[in-house]
Amino acid sequence: MCRQAAARGDRMAELGDLSGRRIVLTAQRSATEMAAALERRGARVVHAQTMSMISHADDADLAERTDQLIARPPDVLVATTGIGLRGWFEAADARGAGTALYEALSGAYVIARGAKAQGALQARGITPDWVAPSETMDEIRTRLLSEGVEGKWVAVQHHGIRSDDFDAALRDGGAQVCAVTVYRSGPAPDPEAVRSAAHLVARRECDAVLFTAAPGVVAFLDVCRAEGVLAEVTAAFTAPDGVLAAAVGDTAAAPLRAGGIAPLVPKRFRSGALIRAVVEELSEHRRPRSKAAPVLVVCAHGTADADGRRTVLDIAAAVRRARPGLQVEVAYVDVQDPAVAPLVDRLVGEGNPVVVVPLLLSTGYHTQVDVARAVESRVRATAARPLGPAPELAEVLRDRLLESGAGRRTPVVLAAAGSSRTEAADDVDAQAEHLRELWDGEVRVGYLAGEPSVADVVKAHPGAAVATYLIGRGFFQTRLERVDATPIAEPLGAHPRLIDLVLRRFDEVTVTQPS
Repeated sequence: MCRQAAARGDRMAELGDLSGRRIVLTAQRSATEMAAALERRGARVVHAQTMSMISHADDADLAERTDQLIARPPDVLVATTGIGLRGWFEAADARGAGTALYEALSGAYVIARGAKAQGALQARGITPDWVAPSETMDEIRTRLLSEGVEGKWVAVQHHGIRSDDFDAALRDGGAQVCAVTVYRSGPAPDPEAVRSAAHLVARRECDAVLFTAAPGVVAFLDVCRAEGVLAEVTAAFTAPDGVLAAAVGDTAAAPLRAGGIAPLVPKRFRSGALIRAVVEELSEHRRPRSKAAPVLVVCAHGTADADGRRTVLDIAAAVRRARPGLQVEVAYVDVQDPAVAPLVDRLVGEGNPVVVVPLLLSTGYHTQVDVARAVESRVRATAARPLGPAPELAEVLRDRLLESGAGRRTPVVLAAAGSSRTEAADDVDAQAEHLRELWDGEVRVGYLAGEPSVADVVKAHPGAAVATYLIGRGFFQTRLERVDATPIAEPLGAHPRLIDLVLRRFDEVTVTQPS
């Protein structure tokens, strides 16, 4: 097995590198592994997760349908996804019904939609009678209807979204259908990232977009339509020298094909095979759409605090380590030098394209005025969004709270700097919502320069921990430490997920390259 794995790695290395390529990933579950495989070959990866998965494990409807199938075991079971089947059994186990569900399903004629569903069934001691080679619901429907389903009681475990057409076809064939939905597709965790990716494709400023699920494809095309760029995106995907659309299998490819787009689909419907197919296609058959990466300017507020200054330099150093070969410079909007505008002028004057990534946590004066003025009228310079709000920052906040000794059910006050601008308050509220998704205790917002103040919110909720929504130490951290609260978490600092976010903001934008 080791020799086989090494041989696969050698073949991947022989396919050439992806230096200068920008690739959009829309995946959720496998995004980290896919990104790592692409980045090892020099690609710049843009994360644009088009949907989230919302579990129905505690849903009363799932429990009711499970009990129906236990009371009346099905004649046929259709398992569509490994994650869905595992989630179904986990939910049943939590209710003490796992063994009864196994006994009910093990006597059925079992169909698996591919190897992942097959593996999940076998892990539960159920051997499928047939595995769909193409891993499509159309193939399963054709087989069932050809064999006849008249009078059959059919259980269908759906994959993220209900397939009403599939269920209706079986009912038209005389079957009774029990549809089991273990999880459903939810909204994108970062809608702005998806909108940005749609415009990247429309402008043909990326090399490929990878899709791993049909609902994700539909969500992406819906965003393109809402942004008014669907025609441009379709043209980019269909042009011979355009952007490569790639799907992990025929099911994921179906919405693209329905829109007149012929995606690249690997022979084996797996994420690893998809990566290999994309690497081969881009390295052997398509010229890069972009030239060398621009200079990344990390732009912080600036502080007189020595620890705060070190934090910014540590972040810049970590960004350099995370992406070797990328030129990373540091600038400031206040207090410290170099100021952002003169630095951008110098870099552009030297012939470099520049992306300024504000090391700021919300939209405000510094992003809308200082940073905006530094890049305006400079065709080779542009600014990324501020870091917040973002799911990555919620992960950092959670980790800092746990490091401070706060329990997961402890109520939390999210302590932000504050701004007179409404957009900034909206951004902080959105960040609080991201934190609520990861934290079991209540999360409230307080400001160090605004209302409600952190001190007032803490006083109204004794025992609350304080999540420090600041990059590093400085004026506001000193003010925060005067608040009578325990614990007070450390600032965000050079956390690995913050570094990931800096690079994501960098990858989301593009600039005109020097000729």
